[in-house]
Amino acid sequence: MARVKQRPTLWMSSIDWAPLLPALVLVWRVGSILAKRRTHPFDLEWMEGGMLVHALRLSRGQPLYTDASVEWLPYVYPPGFAALVAAGSSLVPLDYALGRTVSLAGLLVALCGIVAFGVRSGQLAAGLFGAAVFLGTYPDSGAFFDLVRPDSVAAASLTWTLYLASDRRPGTGVAAGLVLAAGFLVKHHLAALGLPIALFLWARDDWRRALSFGLSAALPAGAAALCLELRSGHFVDYLLRVPGVHPHDFVRLVPGTPGELAVALPAVLLFALGSVGWWSFGTLSRGARAALLVVAMVSIGGSLGLALRTGDIPGVAEPTPLVTGLVVAAFFGTGAAVAIAAVDRWWAGAAFDRPMVGAALVGGAIVVVAGVMRSHNGGFLNVLMPAHLALSLSIPVLASRWQGTAGRLAFSALMTGQLVWAASRIDAEQLEPTAADVEAGNRLLATIRTECDGEVFSPYAPWLVYQLGGEPGFQLIALWDLAHKATPIPFAPKLVAEAAKAHRWSCVIRGSRPLGFGVDAEYTELIQVPMVRLAMMHKTGWRVRPSVIARPRAKAPELP
Repeated sequence: MARVKQRPTLWMSSIDWAPLLPALVLVWRVGSILAKRRTHPFDLEWMEGGMLVHALRLSRGQPLYTDASVEWLPYVYPPGFAALVAAGSSLVPLDYALGRTVSLAGLLVALCGIVAFGVRSGQLAAGLFGAAVFLGTYPDSGAFFDLVRPDSVAAASLTWTLYLASDRRPGTGVAAGLVLAAGFLVKHHLAALGLPIALFLWARDDWRRALSFGLSAALPAGAAALCLELRSGHFVDYLLRVPGVHPHDFVRLVPGTPGELAVALPAVLLFALGSVGWWSFGTLSRGARAALLVVAMVSIGGSLGLALRTGDIPGVAEPTPLVTGLVVAAFFGTGAAVAIAAVDRWWAGAAFDRPMVGAALVGGAIVVVAGVMRSHNGGFLNVLMPAHLALSLSIPVLASRWQGTAGRLAFSALMTGQLVWAASRIDAEQLEPTAADVEAGNRLLATIRTECDGEVFSPYAPWLVYQLGGEPGFQLIALWDLAHKATPIPFAPKLVAEAAKAHRWSCVIRGSRPLGFGVDAEYTELIQVPMVRLAMMHKTGWRVRPSVIARPRAKAPELP
């Protein structure tokens, strides 16, 4: 006799949809900020203008990864995002609004992917709440969702790579590989996730599916990298060798990253790690449970000791060392539980939940890669976006395991708490540009037109030069990336110093801080552009504002 699917009662439906109101409030609050920021005509974050210059070069058919020169130095990013913006510039003007629209489109695609996970598993509410939770990590990702930066488009690529890889229909493995290859051209560290995804496919299905995924990802990505190397000459240098010599602060990986995730997603961490840990514990034999107990005690003791010894980490938004230690222990303990459960079942010759093990493997790899990027010199909060995405995806993926009235009540309570927490942390006043910001930017442009009669160097905000009708140069961080010991391109700082000594530029636009690289000694006549306090200050990232015009120092008269 066929089993009739029981319809949910009004009471159960009310439980499932209880988090809807805080989700709508959160979406409204973040959406209002995104709408107000989209058309702001100046930098919201200091690397936006430089990314527009990348798109400008591509729209003109110019290569990006060329020999270093005083005219041009590229970012250590692949060209994918800039290429999308350049393509859009054939239809609309190339400006901040276009770049941010591309990022917002990527954000929307990523959110739809989270909902798609819920629809496929029959958990529409969980998919919608997962999307809202990810949207709520906006400030915890550095408010990068809508910037002229590649992060949101990379998040979209990752979401749909995971969606297609987890789909068992024919051809989806190949499609997942192609999407990951496209993601590699947006942010190349996504390539590090190819191996764990392939292992997931091998464990869940077979080696053929894993191989087809791997080839469909590696071959297009490798071919594209080869073409870019042949076209520009230094693609590998800028993408791999330059970042490879940058220092790392691994305290920002452990315990830093778990602490930051605990601040952003406390309820989701409890939900995800609790779901995986409970499943793992429930499948263990008696001997394996004893082994897990030992591992748990070592994890808790070691993690607490590490966190207490480390204390507060400068530049890392984390809770108290005690809470951080417990979160680190939860990560290590959950990973150990999954590994012990899988080995225990395999040793006993019993079947085990391979999709759960694979999902834990891939999710853990995403968190680790994000943490390593965070530990990288200059790694800002935006690099945690993949970790926020992975935890948000756990909501529709694992929601079906919370069954019965008690389970659904607990799930609903956790989601409601997370959404309320996220909504309470949205600071619109800090993130939204104002009329004073626009006025200050226009005043700066007018002053440059009046005071500068030749080439202008604006390393903090190169797009200002384009807005004045000139040829924009490189952004300062591109030079900073090359100013490290053992850099493969050591002569770039010297080129800037020589240009400054020769007074190549009629003006240098800088902030209140010294610029360095020999520029400050040669450009000593400073014009402070009057601005209201904090006007035109960047809303996120490295907070600086271009407000000082420096002109060359007067040369001593030559003796007769």
